[in-house]
Amino acid sequence: MTEKTEKQALYRALKRKALGETVTETQEEYGFEEGEAVLKKRKVTTKEIPPDLTAVKILLEGNTESLSDLTDAELYALKEKLEAELKLNEKGEK
Repeated sequence: MTEKTEKQALYRALKRKALGETVTETQEEYGFEEGEAVLKKRKVTTKEIPPDLTAVKILLEGNTESLSDLTDAELYALKEKLEAELKLNEKGEK
């Protein structure tokens, strides 16, 4: 994967996380009849994943270009900083 496609994939993933999404999970249970696998049960579940405010803030601040240049420690520090700011904002709204 080239650096450009990696950045595009990172941006798409961050955008999906910021917007939230609906995902569908399928679980299948098989049994054996006459030596062959036969589908016995299928369960389809739809889950709603809520938007992530940290991802929204990163997108709004326009930091998506520099994220790939950050080390793991810098990303963790940025995450901690944004979470602290969000907590302060939530306390101010209450």
